[in-house]
Amino acid sequence: MKDFFDVRAPTYEQHMKKSVEDLNAFYTSISRAFPCTSKSPRILDLGVGTGLELGALFQRFPAARVTGIDLSQEMLAELEKKEHAWMHQVQLVPGSFLEIDLGVSEYDGVISAMALHHWIPEVKLDLYRRVRRALIPRGAFVNGDYVEVADEAARRLADFRATAQNDRHHY
Repeated sequence: MKDFFDVRAPTYEQHMKKSVEDLNAFYTSISRAFPCTSKSPRILDLGVGTGLELGALFQRFPAARVTGIDLSQEMLAELEKKEHAWMHQVQLVPGSFLEIDLGVSEYDGVISAMALHHWIPEVKLDLYRRVRRALIPRGAFVNGDYVEVADEAARRLADFRATAQNDRHHY
């Protein structure tokens, strides 16, 4: 998956603008979904990519501190190119959020935007448990992503399992 996103990093944002009906409303809704009352929340972003969700997040929480994890160095490089005033409040961590220690009671909130649909339910369940441990009491997890109807999800999962060598072998 790293190679998949490394290759697409330069055109990723253009792709997303074409693929998501109202991209700004989508990312704004992720930031609005946080019930957080802290003026400077600590937020973990799983699959930060080029940081499309960060503008709306910093608009709502100007003093937020964000840790963004992404396995694609090229996606992180695209994010670093953007000279946003809030970049000094962002710590970028290269690697897989499936493997990196997320900590215990470290964050007021965890977000993920368009990243978790790449994983099968068992992998996501393990991640959700780790996310829960990473959140402070009353912390919130907000996931903005694609959702399939049950029949389509079951068909795709069956197709994946018929061809998969393991739960992480391909996009």
